[in-house]
Amino acid sequence: MVRAPGRAVGWGMAENPTPSQTLPGRQDLTDGVVLLRDPRHTDAEAILDGASDPETVRWTRVPSPYSL
Repeated sequence: MVRAPGRAVGWGMAENPTPSQTLPGRQDLTDGVVLLRDPRHTDAEAILDGASDPETVRWTRVPSPYSL
């Protein structure tokens, strides 16, 4: 069964959904300036850099030290 993270069965979704009741595939979202998409393997170094930033560690629950 495909579920949205944090959503429980019972919000209009059957226990064994038919194909029309499953979540659609993910799509990139953009407003022409900002692009939101699933991470890719090529993003690993940038994610490591961001997760290793002291302010990221200070204000989030990113594991420290963070590694590839």
